[in-house]
Amino acid sequence: MKKYIAIFFICLSNFLQGQKINHWETAIYAQDTWKYFVGNAEPNTFWRVITYDDSKWLSGKGGFGYGDGDDSTVIAPCYAVFLRKSFHVTDTSKILTALINLDFDDGFIAYINGIEVARYGISGNYPAYNVPALDHEAKVYNGGSYDYFQINKVLLRKCLMNGDNMLSIQVHNVSIGSSDLSAIPFLSFGLSDETKYYRPTPPWFVSPITDNAFISNLPIISITTNGQVIQDNGTKLNAMMRVIQNPNGLNETTDSANIYYGVIGIETRGSSSSGYPQKSYNVETRDSQGANRNVSLLGLPEENDWALITNYNDKSLMRNTFSYTLFNQLGHYAPRTKYCDVLINGEYQGIYLLSEKIKRDKNRVAISKFDDKATSGNAITGGYIFKNDNKDADEVAFTSKYSESGILGNPEVSFIYVYPKSSELTTAHQSYLPSFINSFESVLYGTNFTHPSNGYAQYIDVPSFIDYFILGEVSRSVDAYKKSKFFYKDVDSKGGKIVSGPPWDFDWAYKNIPEGNNQFNCYYGNTDGSGWAYKAYLCNHAPKFAGWTARLMQDPNFVNAVKSRYVFLRKNVLSEQGVNLLIDSLRDLVNESQPRHFARWDILGKITIGSPEVDAQPATYAAAINQFKAWVFTRLAWLDRNMPGMLTDFKVVPLDKVNIYPNPSFHQLTIQAGSEMLHAQLYTLQGQLAFETMLHGNVNTIKHNLTPGMYVMKVVLKNQQVNLLKLVVHH
Repeated sequence: MKKYIAIFFICLSNFLQGQKINHWETAIYAQDTWKYFVGNAEPNTFWRVITYDDSKWLSGKGGFGYGDGDDSTVIAPCYAVFLRKSFHVTDTSKILTALINLDFDDGFIAYINGIEVARYGISGNYPAYNVPALDHEAKVYNGGSYDYFQINKVLLRKCLMNGDNMLSIQVHNVSIGSSDLSAIPFLSFGLSDETKYYRPTPPWFVSPITDNAFISNLPIISITTNGQVIQDNGTKLNAMMRVIQNPNGLNETTDSANIYYGVIGIETRGSSSSGYPQKSYNVETRDSQGANRNVSLLGLPEENDWALITNYNDKSLMRNTFSYTLFNQLGHYAPRTKYCDVLINGEYQGIYLLSEKIKRDKNRVAISKFDDKATSGNAITGGYIFKNDNKDADEVAFTSKYSESGILGNPEVSFIYVYPKSSELTTAHQSYLPSFINSFESVLYGTNFTHPSNGYAQYIDVPSFIDYFILGEVSRSVDAYKKSKFFYKDVDSKGGKIVSGPPWDFDWAYKNIPEGNNQFNCYYGNTDGSGWAYKAYLCNHAPKFAGWTARLMQDPNFVNAVKSRYVFLRKNVLSEQGVNLLIDSLRDLVNESQPRHFARWDILGKITIGSPEVDAQPATYAAAINQFKAWVFTRLAWLDRNMPGMLTDFKVVPLDKVNIYPNPSFHQLTIQAGSEMLHAQLYTLQGQLAFETMLHGNVNTIKHNLTPGMYVMKVVLKNQQVNLLKLVVHH
């Protein structure tokens, strides 16, 4: 392996106080004389700071290393090499920018005056000399360019001081058995006036300040692949990811990563979406050795598997997160998401959703961990996650004995294992789940399927099927049942029934698509809001999917329960006020970034290579939101007129009771709930956010100075249920 760590270190921040860079100069060249320590033992604890006495360290000109034939100072094979070089600053106010540019192999951490300013491929706070780095290939020796890392102005002010300063760098090898290692550092500054303080920059130097620098109210995710191309062949390549979210809500591309700064594995994801210009990605957070690393990103619970979901096929930028939030409001788990602006190798890629992936986890699909030793008993009964979808080559599936229409002996419906993974499945697990599904379908398609105790209800979680039906029909998603249709099942001791959900991939929903329009009773292109998504089995479609919902809709009790639940939800979550509030709150999150997104992807007013649409395409983002709202309310109006069944007292997932008092409120209000609360947001009737606060426990008293008027309060509980309440403010 070729190891040539050429570190071009430039302390950079964004423009300060509106000043602009006059010119660049280099304070330290690699060819200068450095102090160095060969890392086969631990250096002194204080080696990073300027006051450390390094007189006993060796001196030499950079680069430093062995095995590649072009190091100025050849050292013995080692775990790491530690470097120190002083530089002088006459006036810190003249230094406007700070940046780290690297060509390296394998990992490094850089400090100025003992303050860490950059790292790559090494985990831990002040890692020991023998901590191996992630394998990373240099590029400059082979004709490539220097990588760079940016630092925000706050850190720049902290690390620099007038007078003498110290640049300290530790460079780590991937292993002691590695054949070579090198380090060649440079330090340069962007200056505010014409005064000459240092030396000219190297001939290859290019100013890192580009038009890609911007400020966003959304979190910023910046991924660096070091010249490697992200693949879609199932192989994740190692890259670095910076995640920025500042407390003041203003995030700059040049800011230091304050949420995550570390190694990831990344690959493209999606089936049809993999052909879109804006790619979606699977991201796996890793430690420096490439092992899974559970972290919390942007407030989402700790995990290591994430997805960056494109909005290329969705001009509203909200079809997925709207669907997930809605299903969550109904009382079920759905993937949590966060909007973010994404850059890859410094190039802006648009607005994405950072999303949880559907997997077994205490904070995601909270089912029991499968027991690979189990062959019978309770342990073999769960947990499982499976789906209807197109099957990938590396996935394992089993085929139902029944057709979509419930005909025995006409196998055409496949279920794909999601959990356990295909590589973890045992013979016992591959025997149990198909057997359980067969038992369920034998009853479901049998003559006594509606029996309250001996019928289908003994096998499935009926409330989840009701609520998924409502989501599928409100969205009229062409893929609601045939693709990305997930189910899960826990062990029998924890209920053991099949649960419908979580929802996934709704970017083809809430729109009129000419897919089989008026063929075989298909309605996806109808503009009057008509048609039933669950009847997609009547259309010319693929893949074949389980016709369970169609059979359930032949049970009057199920139909009545659907009707009752739908009517109940139309008074709160699915009310005009509730839908407008959700759409407007999502719009407000992306409204500042959407012009940049649509400048990057010129799709407004056009039919793209994503799903085709019957309707004229909106030419502005505001028009896209209006079109989205109009579609939803047209659909709800049709469902209001056509939802079958009668109202009953069928019990489904309840919404926890929340009270606010006094109401009207003057300068103080109390929020009380039946379970623990997380946060509250207050909106005007025009959908503008007026106030938000974190909540704790069951009772919270809040002082305010709100303008008199009527508001809508959104209270989120710890169980992720969302409650909407009216609040009147008087003075």
